[in-house]
Amino acid sequence: MGSAHAQTARNYGYTFTTPGNLATDVASWDYTSGTAYSGTGTYGNTENTLVIRGESGSSDHSIVTISGETAYYVRTVNTQNTNFGFYLLNLDFSGFDSSTSSLVTYSFKILANDTNNAINPNNWTVLYAPGSVASVGSAYFQDNVVKTFDFQDDNTTWTTVSGSFIVEDGSTTGAILINAGTSGSGYTSAGGYYLADLNVEVTAVPEPATTALCGGIFILAALALRRRFSARSSKKAV
Repeated sequence: MGSAHAQTARNYGYTFTTPGNLATDVASWDYTSGTAYSGTGTYGNTENTLVIRGESGSSDHSIVTISGETAYYVRTVNTQNTNFGFYLLNLDFSGFDSSTSSLVTYSFKILANDTNNAINPNNWTVLYAPGSVASVGSAYFQDNVVKTFDFQDDNTTWTTVSGSFIVEDGSTTGAILINAGTSGSGYTSAGGYYLADLNVEVTAVPEPATTALCGGIFILAALALRRRFSARSSKKAV
């Protein structure tokens, strides 16, 4: 009884461990099911589904070890539109206990291999969709940008991206998209993108009273330390 109330967090994401080829000349790959994604029709309801949309039919997908990390690697050709990216689908964004809001915290590592100086690693975005995503496309995410970031395309230097956002509308499902936004990235050689250590945690939004209490405790502790330091300084002066 009350097991739903006992839950304090939902954890999603992927850590890649085994290098190997996944698919060759496939536009989009469903890593969770190990099948190609057609790009049309209603998407499945499997919780925590990872799909990488490469847009071009010449896209290659694999797991590789690069610069100390084991990562998902997608290599594609032609200019990418806003649908290109990494999609984490079918996440439970519903609130905890009686709350309709939830706090979503995310982190991942990203890197690019730009062999012909055509990749743009600037102004990438993290977006979320507060509801079901019927197909893998950026239209479901609208303008829900929660972070804009830059990273390195030197095939060596990983960038860790992290942040959080609050889902306030009580949606029971949702999704996260990592993509190039409006920056655009086109390339026709062996260049591509690496994604590693994708982690998402959904928790309750801290109550205002709890936040205020923690802040008050911190202030009292700081005052106590200040008084203790002043007392010691006075004794030394004597």
